[in-house]
Amino acid sequence: MMRRLLLIGLIGLVAACETAQRTGESVAPAPPQPPPPAPPTQGGSITVTGGRVQASCPLTIAFASYGAGIDNPLRERVQAMLVGDRSVTGFQADRWGREGEVTLCVRTRATPDAARLFHQVRALIPAQPRGPIALRTLNGLSYDTPPPRR
Repeated sequence: MMRRLLLIGLIGLVAACETAQRTGESVAPAPPQPPPPAPPTQGGSITVTGGRVQASCPLTIAFASYGAGIDNPLRERVQAMLVGDRSVTGFQADRWGREGEVTLCVRTRATPDAARLFHQVRALIPAQPRGPIALRTLNGLSYDTPPPRR
């Protein structure tokens, strides 16, 4: 049965090549095109995209995982704080992992607002969070949670 299917497929391929040669068409398959980026969807004041965070983000907050998921309760507290802050004009959540990994790009009204938020978010991070957390501002402030002790 499998041989017959292969033979039928081969005959169809040969016929297509002969037809293409008679009409002058190219037989070579078109190169694969990458899928188009997912359009952003609005979720309240959060924009979720399938892309990467822009390099011009005033404040980035990355929640990563050691293999057991991110610190989701902390992420929810941070997002609630950002939604309630008047200096935040919006933020984008870029999901990039299989275990809930996400990077938040926070847009603020002014540069000092990003530094203030950096320190507020830093104060929310527990001594031993469930997964790695990284904070960055355009002005050079940065914080990474220390690796777990073994």
